[in-house]
Amino acid sequence: MSTRQMWSITVSHTGLGKTRVISGSNKFVVEEKAAAQRLDWESAWQAKQATAWEKEQKDAQREDALRSKLRSKADALAYKASRAEEAQDRTTQAQAALTALQSILTHTLAINDIVQWAQLKQSDKFKEPKPPSQLANLSGPKYQTVESRPDRTDPEFEAKFVAAAQLPARPRRPQLEDPAFKPALSFFVGLFTSGTRKREMRAAAHQTAVSSWSETCAAINLANTQALATRFEKLDMAWRDKKRLCDAANDLENSRYETATQEAVAADKIALDHWESRKLAFDDKQKDHNLTIDLQKSAYENQDSGAVCDYFDLVLTASAYPDFFARDWELDYLSDSRVLVVNFTLINPQQIPTLKEVKYLSSKDEFKEVHLSERECQALYDSVLYQTALRTVHELFESDYAKTLDAVVFNGFVNGVDKASGHAFTACVMSVQASKEEFMAINLAHIDPKACFKKLKGVGSSQLHGLAPVAPILQLDRSDSRFVDSYAVAGGLDESTNLAAMDWEDFEHLVRELFEKEFLSTGGEVRITQASRDGGVDAVAFDPDPIRGGKIVIQAKRYSNVVGVSAVRDLYGTVMNEGAIKGILVTTADYGPDSYEFIKGKPLTLLNGSNLLHLLAKHGHKASIDIRAARAVQ
Repeated sequence: MSTRQMWSITVSHTGLGKTRVISGSNKFVVEEKAAAQRLDWESAWQAKQATAWEKEQKDAQREDALRSKLRSKADALAYKASRAEEAQDRTTQAQAALTALQSILTHTLAINDIVQWAQLKQSDKFKEPKPPSQLANLSGPKYQTVESRPDRTDPEFEAKFVAAAQLPARPRRPQLEDPAFKPALSFFVGLFTSGTRKREMRAAAHQTAVSSWSETCAAINLANTQALATRFEKLDMAWRDKKRLCDAANDLENSRYETATQEAVAADKIALDHWESRKLAFDDKQKDHNLTIDLQKSAYENQDSGAVCDYFDLVLTASAYPDFFARDWELDYLSDSRVLVVNFTLINPQQIPTLKEVKYLSSKDEFKEVHLSERECQALYDSVLYQTALRTVHELFESDYAKTLDAVVFNGFVNGVDKASGHAFTACVMSVQASKEEFMAINLAHIDPKACFKKLKGVGSSQLHGLAPVAPILQLDRSDSRFVDSYAVAGGLDESTNLAAMDWEDFEHLVRELFEKEFLSTGGEVRITQASRDGGVDAVAFDPDPIRGGKIVIQAKRYSNVVGVSAVRDLYGTVMNEGAIKGILVTTADYGPDSYEFIKGKPLTLLNGSNLLHLLAKHGHKASIDIRAARAVQ
C-alpha cells in the first residue's frame, strides 16, 4: 500500500445546524461527496421549509378556527375537523419515516448502482452574456449651426435692411394728375388762357417736380446705399463671429466625441477581454473536471487501488438514505486479495424515530402520540442495521462493472454514550465478509435480513441494539502511514529495514518480541517453539486469565505474496492438535478471500502487514513494509 495525500472539506448548513468534515485521498471524490452532502442538506432544508410553511398555514387556519370555535356550532365542528386533519398529517409523516426504515434494503434493489460517469460530467454552457457595447449608448456629436451668411446681392435684403436700419424711403414720384400741378391763374387770366396753354403749363410744372424728385431720390439712394453698406458689413461681421464660435464649439464637440468613442472602444475591449477570460476559465474548469472523471474512470477500470476506493466512495455517496439517517464510512482496497474493507458508521438507537401515530381526542381537545414500544424500537433498530449491511454489500458488488472485487468486508460501527459512565464510545457491533459469487446468488427481495446476515456467518450480538462490541473480521487500519510501496520510515528498527525482505531469523525474533510484549502486559508468557527456514516462526503464548485464557498458537509468514488458504488450514490443524483456544497468523503481506471465508466461526485471527505495523507501533517499534522491493530481491 502507498501513502496517499489526504484532502478534507468542512461542509455546514446553517438552517439545519449541521456540520460534517469530509475527507479522502482524492480531491475530486471529496469535492463530489461535499457537493452531494450540500445538495442533500439543501433538499432537506427546502423540504423542511415547505413543511414549516404548510404547517404555519395550517396552524394559522387552526388558530383562526380556535378563536372562532365557540362562535357557533358549525365553527366548532370545523375546528375539530381541522385538529383531526392535523393529527392525520402527523400520523402520515410518522408512518412514512418508519416505512423508509423498513424498506432500506428493498429501496436499493430497483436502482442501478453503477456510477454513471457521463452524468458526473459538466456540460453547462457559459451563461453570462457578452457585455453590451458602450458604443451603443454613446450619443453622436451635437453640432451647433448658424443661419446662412448674408448676401448683399439678394434683393430681399434691400427692403429688409432698410426696414432694419430705419432709413428714409424715396418720396412718391410726382404724377401729372396731381392737383399741385394745376396752374394757379386768376379768373380773368384763366378766362383768356387756352386749354392747350394750361396743359403746357401743367406739364412744365410736373416736369420741374419730376426733376426735383429725381434729384431727391438720387440723394436718398446715395445716402441709403452708404448706410446699407455699413449695415450689411456689421451683419456680415456678426455672422462671421457666430461662425467662428460655432466652428470652435463643433471642434470641441468633435474632440469630445472622438475621446468618448476611444474610451468606449477601450472599455468594450477590456469588458470583452474579462468576459472571455471568465468564459475560458469556466471552460477550462469544466474540461479539467471532465478530464478528472475520465482519468478516474480509466484508473478504476485499470484496477488502480486508490481509484477503486474512490469509485466505491462515489457509489456509497450516491446511495440515498432518509434525511435523519446520519452515516459515514472509510474504505480500503486490498489489491492482492481483491477485498474491499468498509468501516461504516451506523445510526445509533437514539436516532431511530419512534412515533407511529397521532390521535386527536376531541373531548379533551388534545393530541395523543402513540410510539413504538421499546421492543418494537429494538427490533426496528436491529432490522435497520442488518438491512444497511446487506444493502452496502449489494451496492458495492452490483456497481463493480470492472470486476475489481472478489469479496467485501463490512464492519458496522456505532457512536454512542455509555449510560453507566456518560463517556462517548465507538464500537464495532457487526462484521460480515461475503464473497461476490456467494452474495450475488442471494435473492435480496425475499430474504429476512438477520437470517441472511447469519447465513453469511456475520459476526454480531443477537441483539444489536445492545451495542455489544465484536472484533471485526478484517480491520481497516489507516492509523499508520508507513505502509508504503517504496518508502521507509525511521523508527526503533533501522530505517532501511523492510520487514518483507529482512532476514528470516531477524523476523523470527521480531515477531517473538512483539507478542511477548503483547501478552506480558496481561501477565502472559510467550515461548518460541521452533524456527523454520521458510521465513516463518511458530510460538505459543500462555494467557493466565482463568476465564478467557489458555494456550494460543502464533504463526508468522514473512511473505511478499498473498498467503494461501492452505496456510490458514495448517494453522487450524495446529490449534486443534495443541488443544489451543486460539490461533494467530501473522504475515507481512495479505490474505485472499478464501482465507477469510475459512476462518468464519473458527477461533482464528489473521493479521496482515498493516496490522503488524500497527502492533509494532503500539509497543514502540517502527518499521516499514515494501512488497515490491521484497519481490525484486527474491
